[in-house]
Formats: sequence, C-alpha cells, structure tokens
Amino acid sequence: MLSGNNLVSKGESEFPGIDLDSELNKSGNVVVTDDIVLLQINSFSCYTTTKDIIVASDDLEFKARNKKYKGKELKSFFSTDSGTIHEVFGRGKIILRPEQKVTVFNVDEDNHLFVKEKIIYAYCGDLKWENGRLPNPAEGNDLQLVQFRGSGEAVVVTGEKLYSISLNDESISIPTDSFVGWLGDLLPRYILDKNKREIVMLRGDGRVFFVPGEGNG
Repeated sequence: MLSGNNLVSKGESEFPGIDLDSELNKSGNVVVTDDIVLLQINSFSCYTTTKDIIVASDDLEFKARNKKYKGKELKSFFSTDSGTIHEVFGRGKIILRPEQKVTVFNVDEDNHLFVKEKIIYAYCGDLKWENGRLPNPAEGNDLQLVQFRGSGEAVVVTGEKLYSISLNDESISIPTDSFVGWLGDLLPRYILDKNKREIVMLRGDGRVFFVPGEGNG
C-alpha cells in the first residue's frame, strides 16, 4: 500500500493518463489531443466557442464578439459552425471536447494565416484578426474568411486529416468543401469551374491546406 509520502514524491511523468501540464509546457497556450482542446488563459488574448466546454476555471469571464473588418467592429456576431466566438478574460484553463477532429495552426510573424470562417474553433496568443470574404461568382453566399497575423495558435475544425501543398508562383484550384485555408503570399479567387462547381483558386507563393472532402463543391 502506498503512503501519502510515496504519492507526493512521484514525478509528473509517472502519473497515469495524459499529463496536460507537461503538454502545455511543450506547446504554449493550446493543447490539442484526439479527445480534447485545452486552452490556457494568461496575459495573451484568447477566443473560443463555448458549447463544448467541459472544464473551466471559475474566475474566467466570457464575452461574445462581433465580426471585425479593417479594424472596425461590425454589427453581426462572429459565429461559426461550432457556435459564437467569445473572448475570454482572466487567468485559468478551459477544456473543450469537440464533436469533430480539430487541427491547430501555429502562426508566426513571417506568414499570415487565412482560413474559412465557419471552421474556426479557438485562437490564442499575440494575434491580430479580422473577417473578410471572397465574393461568390454565382448567386450563392460569399466565402467568409478570417485572417490571423502575429504570433499564436489557431484551432480549426477539419473533421478529417489535414493535407497541405506548397505553391511556388503557380496556381491551384480546390472545391470549397475541401478548402481549409492558406499561409503566405497567395492571391485567392472564388470561381465556378466548367462543371459549375464552386472553386477556390489560389496563385502565388505559399502553402495551401485542404481535406479530401467529397469533391462536389
């Protein structure tokens, strides 16, 4: 039988399960596992959806945020497929259990990250962000995007394994259901291909992210 002293003397690496404190030390303010998303709220800004929260520090406060465009706040809420984005105030931790697979992007000063607005789940760090859109070439909805710049992490819902490919002053076309986003100096266009599918075409130097999707626009 273990005594209390034996338990206290055990190192963190000997605890069963996933040591979330150790994972935070490795990754910064965000930990993404197969089951959960852990956000550490400190001196940096943090934004997240709230419906999947299973654990949260008691001293945290949440404020629903509106969209932003060119530094100005719009009248509509910043809402995604995962719910309305909230800014978190205070210090503590939040643990969420997403319904689908999520992926974390590490954003740095060298590249701006652009992703589809509806897949945003959370983002933390020294990040500046704003909403934007690509006009729909047909009569449907425009493609809503979010731009991140600075230094931090952005979590998005991919649902599937994420793939990426680099572009070197060339172009690529991706159906909108497969398109996730891009890093770097790329010029996007929202077009219809010859089969009337809605496509995102990107040209320039950077990296494009996508999931297999169904390929039907």
